[in-house]
Amino acid sequence: MKARSLCLALAGATLALIPTPIRAVVEWRVSVKFILGPSGQMPTSSGGFGTNGVALTSAAAVRANIDVANRLLANWARGYQIRLTEVTNVNVLSSWFNTPARNEANRDQLETLVLANKSACRWRDDAINIYINNTQSGICSFPDADNSDQIIFVGSDAYDTLLLHEIGHFFNVHHTHDGEFALNANGTPCTNNCACAQQFVGFLDGAADTIGDNQCMSRDQISIANYNQPFASLDATKQAAVQRVWRNLMSYHSGSGEGQILDVLTPDQCDIATDAANGPRAFVTTGKNWFVDRSSACISVSDLGSSYRWWVERNPPPGVAWGASRGVGVRVAPPAPPAPPSWPSDWAWPPDLSGPRPPAPFYPADWAWPPSPPPPIDVCFGGPYKTLDDGLNAVPSGGALTVRAGNYGGARVINKKVTLCGSRGTVALGRN
Repeated sequence: MKARSLCLALAGATLALIPTPIRAVVEWRVSVKFILGPSGQMPTSSGGFGTNGVALTSAAAVRANIDVANRLLANWARGYQIRLTEVTNVNVLSSWFNTPARNEANRDQLETLVLANKSACRWRDDAINIYINNTQSGICSFPDADNSDQIIFVGSDAYDTLLLHEIGHFFNVHHTHDGEFALNANGTPCTNNCACAQQFVGFLDGAADTIGDNQCMSRDQISIANYNQPFASLDATKQAAVQRVWRNLMSYHSGSGEGQILDVLTPDQCDIATDAANGPRAFVTTGKNWFVDRSSACISVSDLGSSYRWWVERNPPPGVAWGASRGVGVRVAPPAPPAPPSWPSDWAWPPDLSGPRPPAPFYPADWAWPPSPPPPIDVCFGGPYKTLDDGLNAVPSGGALTVRAGNYGGARVINKKVTLCGSRGTVALGRN
């Protein structure tokens, strides 16, 4: 399988067989609500987003926007699709009909009002709730510590991938330009990145495979800021890196010209979304997507002996998730050495480490003094399973399994509905 291009729905088949037509896709439930005006009127749109503009002014327009999202999700090959549960109207929020949607404070206030009157506002506890009013663009809530922020608030004057863009934020994917630190040509910090950014020195969107970006830049400006050359002068690898942000769903380059479309989400961005969908946002999904990576440097359950493995799968260290896209760093601080076998039971252990060395035979001559543990080490725990069998055993029926590049040999029979996806290179299955 090639990365980002193929998912197979399998059930009751060996991996060498042609996939069966069973639909085994993990779905994200989405509920869309139109905020009606004081006279019960639907939102309208001025089409202010140029060639990328759409008017989210009807149920049919919403469905079309979701159709675009599902085509892109299929291309990114993570086994996800959006299930539009309903498009309905809300007439108890008419004072919000013309309140700017692209405003953080407005979003927070709207969510407070909606949660206080869930029934009248058509809120669903098991779905992504999107409210559309008579303004432009939109804003989403990222997962927070207690997962209390959930609402998506958008205006009807939109662009063709706006809903998926905001859903990306719902699953913790940031803008490609978020957190960038830029310098002027003379090395001083930029105060207006749109006008003066020459070189990026910080990349804080959380995705390692996105280069420096700025919402105001053209494609050539992105190329020059990162590689000191215009786009046409770059080699194919660097051009691909530029394109990953220039055409990125989470960028602000929509309608920027040069045949601009937003159809890219990088593997790292997909990983971030998947971890959020498996974790704090699992309540809107129909299943989980587990990871397998035979080259993972983290300690996986695949590396553990059977007894310890049984225990740690049920009691993972804090923050560790087995089968996640990546592991977490855990500091291991070994304890002090145990007392020597000949150490008197009524003597304190360890002894006063500032005092002289205890005499033999109570303290062996070949033991170092003072007794001390080895220094702490940082190890990576959790993250992807390393064997296909472990991944298949973990994924429930109807779930998805993302397999990273490598050769996963041996014939296997899959006896449950599984969406099997390739990621980050060529995946060979069933070969020894």
